[in-house]
Amino acid sequence: MSGPAAQPAAKPPSRTTVVIMSHNYGRYLGLAIDSAFAQSRPPARVVVVDDASTDDTAEVIRPYLDRVEFHRVEFRSQQRTRNFGLARATTEYALFLDADDHMAVEMIERLEDALDANPEARLAYCDKTVFGDEAAMRRLNLAPQWRARPFSVEALHFKNFIMATSLLRRQCIDAFDERVVRLTDWDTWLGLLQDDAHAVYVPEPLLHYRVHGENVSIRRREMVERLKILVKHGLLPLEQPSSTTPQPLGPGAKVAVLTVNSEHAALPGWEALAQRLGWSVRALVGVPAASGADATALGGPVARGRQVVLQTAPASDAEDLMRRFAGVVSDPRLDAIVLAPDLDLLTAALPGRPSDGAAVRCDLDVERIVGSRSLADLGLLALTPAAVRTLLYLPPATRPGVAEQLKQVATDFISRHITWRLRRLSAATRPPAH
Repeated sequence: MSGPAAQPAAKPPSRTTVVIMSHNYGRYLGLAIDSAFAQSRPPARVVVVDDASTDDTAEVIRPYLDRVEFHRVEFRSQQRTRNFGLARATTEYALFLDADDHMAVEMIERLEDALDANPEARLAYCDKTVFGDEAAMRRLNLAPQWRARPFSVEALHFKNFIMATSLLRRQCIDAFDERVVRLTDWDTWLGLLQDDAHAVYVPEPLLHYRVHGENVSIRRREMVERLKILVKHGLLPLEQPSSTTPQPLGPGAKVAVLTVNSEHAALPGWEALAQRLGWSVRALVGVPAASGADATALGGPVARGRQVVLQTAPASDAEDLMRRFAGVVSDPRLDAIVLAPDLDLLTAALPGRPSDGAAVRCDLDVERIVGSRSLADLGLLALTPAAVRTLLYLPPATRPGVAEQLKQVATDFISRHITWRLRRLSAATRPPAH
């Protein structure tokens, strides 16, 4: 007679707390919770934190109250909600899940095994499948299968490729910086992952990431968040010309000035500034878009003076303007890019004579930048082309060869000379006013 059938070896219990964060995501919340309990290695705890929802979240959560730890808070802040959940994650590992997403069955098991096999690793991350609103997916340039990449600190310094829904070794993280409104995960990873051994990549699509209209709105206006994170972590140092003691920009300096102010859409004011300082100025002015205008248009008509090229474009703020003129403001031949909320403010910050050199002095420090909510909060801001390229996710510029430099000098000279001669000719042939 055969003996009793061998019992399968018991799987080790999970050591993970899943923190599900929700704000008016009652329509998705049940699927997120179900995906936690359907895990091949179910989590030790499931904590649901609802931040000030006004939808049907209370009714959706009711059948789960005997299995989850539920908290309702009134923070109206994703960062405070995340820290609240982190404080309640007392297990060895913690995983944050947005209520509009859900996990593949083996997500916790695969990520726990990866951390167990790599004792130095502080985080394990994976790929994801993307589903939902197809129009929003196209706007965000998201493919149905999103793949991360093997970890390196150098790559992380340029761009985040690690999802917020990753498995964290709980003892390695104290809190999330609540001053960072967006890109919170990238800010956290930059502080947490200091060595190539500190993260481990599991190349499997273990998260199902839902795309909808709210994802699109969250992605907008993130340039100031990228700026504050880069400055905070020393990846975009406040060096000339953006520090409080920059090297002067003397006569002949090439400077791009951006302002979102329709009062400065005329050439004479820019000509006066350029002549006073001896600068060559590329003035980029954002103006309100006319009703029915193409909001994606790169720019309006170009006006040229002897030392100024002025171009206007529909733009709501400095970030929008920088993106429209990305090719201009990232030009390595520029000496500085200045964001000026008002031309008068810029003029007041500069010396009176070209011989003094024009040092754009910006009274900024790390704390002020990190505490800001928009580029407009920073007032007068000067950056190098290299810094702007970093903000716009562009690689470092290659140095142009001698032939390219000579060609550009000749093009600039001819352009200015012809423009000046045409203006003089136009003035000479214009009929006298009566």
